[in-house]
Amino acid sequence: MGERCFRSRVDRWLPRVFSLVTVISFIAAYRVLVIPDGGKWFALAILLVGAGLPFWLLRSTVYTVSDGLLGVRCGPFTWRPGGARRGGDHLTGPGTATGHGGAV
Repeated sequence: MGERCFRSRVDRWLPRVFSLVTVISFIAAYRVLVIPDGGKWFALAILLVGAGLPFWLLRSTVYTVSDGLLGVRCGPFTWRPGGARRGGDHLTGPGTATGHGGAV
């Protein structure tokens, strides 16, 4: 069986939160730059973490199934969840309350 890739589904609120964090990061970086002897490198770090990382996480989250193993890549992070396994019924698969054995 070959490798299958799935893009992550994004809730509507997440891009809004990331946009707010990006705006706050730009404001913070600007405030650092206007201070006399303001740190240009510090402002750059604020922009990279506050604006770059959320965008990277939002655009690059992908799930890969290869040889029955699940792999997750999200921005600079990658991992293989140990408890992931193939379910028998699509109605009780991941993301449904009944697939986790608990009630909502």
